[in-house]
Amino acid sequence: MANLFKEDAEAPLCFQSSIPLASHTWASKNLNEILLATALCLWNSASNIFDFPLGPMTPTLLDLAQIFGFRPHGRPANVVGDYHRGKNRERLAKSFTIPAATINQNCSFSNYLKKFSTERDRDQQHMMFLLYWLNRFVFPNRSSAVLLEYRHLAEALHNHTDVGLGPTVLAHLYKNLHSATLENPLNFSAPGAF
Repeated sequence: MANLFKEDAEAPLCFQSSIPLASHTWASKNLNEILLATALCLWNSASNIFDFPLGPMTPTLLDLAQIFGFRPHGRPANVVGDYHRGKNRERLAKSFTIPAATINQNCSFSNYLKKFSTERDRDQQHMMFLLYWLNRFVFPNRSSAVLLEYRHLAEALHNHTDVGLGPTVLAHLYKNLHSATLENPLNFSAPGAF
């Protein structure tokens, strides 16, 4: 490793390692899995923190707001969808009209796309796309299917309401860290945040 940085020895510490390390044979996908496995060994699901030797550390709502731009506050995105029915809050402009049973019958990603990509109502088509996108990319699940859990979130995102996504994403991250360390230890092939 010292040979890699020999020509950078005089540079300040923040400018060292200007050599692209990914081009070396030891830095590959396997290295990322090793680093992730090492970090997961330090995860404590009881308190949702990493127990590093220097002290505890955890991702917070403010970290998600700074890194990804998620709102740390706003209307909560819950499975019940009652965040838009509270006092002094407007009703959603458009809501899902497609029955939940129809979505459940076509919940696999391929069937879902075949069934709902030809929806004529533009608002419904956009909400169906958001539901697919949330299940496929933002909150992936082990069943690799569209779950109705995020239906109200898709409605809220379609209607441009001020939904606080930070708590929802952080809860999903904690859930995946829990499952990666306790339920299915160090299984990186399962869909999720990794």
